[in-house]
Amino acid sequence: MSEYFARSALMQAVKDRLEVKPDRPEIVIGRISEIPAESLPAISIYAPVDNMEPKGAFWEFDASVNLNIEVHCQVAEGWCAAAEQETQSIIFTLFADGSFRRLWKKPPSISIKQFVSDKGGPMVGEIITMSGELQRPRVISIDAGELQGIDIEQGAIDNESAG
Repeated sequence: MSEYFARSALMQAVKDRLEVKPDRPEIVIGRISEIPAESLPAISIYAPVDNMEPKGAFWEFDASVNLNIEVHCQVAEGWCAAAEQETQSIIFTLFADGSFRRLWKKPPSISIKQFVSDKGGPMVGEIITMSGELQRPRVISIDAGELQGIDIEQGAIDNESAG
């Protein structure tokens, strides 16, 4: 993994952790709009929101990420319980050994909601949304150059002391 933790690296880290589950369903990085019935259950992982907000008077960034994990199930009696069971298994797998928790500055907030969709065929399941700030430095590229999550004034002080 690179020095900077991108959303794609976070999604791959989640997929890698979930692939060790012995009874795991198919896992896909990206949003799924249609799944053949024979491929269910399935899990999709995507990170649709990446917020970079300046805080304070300097260019110090509070970089928060939203990570979604969707559990897709068969439309059948008992789908709700099946989705809930898989959701609990995912959360337990991710947080069991502490390594996933260490990716975040503080524990991410977690929300879970059920979904029913008829786009591309009926799909049901649950969406786990984790929101928080990652431990690794984040970088933003802008026209003026690359801004890192540091205080520009602090960088000037460091340059003066080096010279």
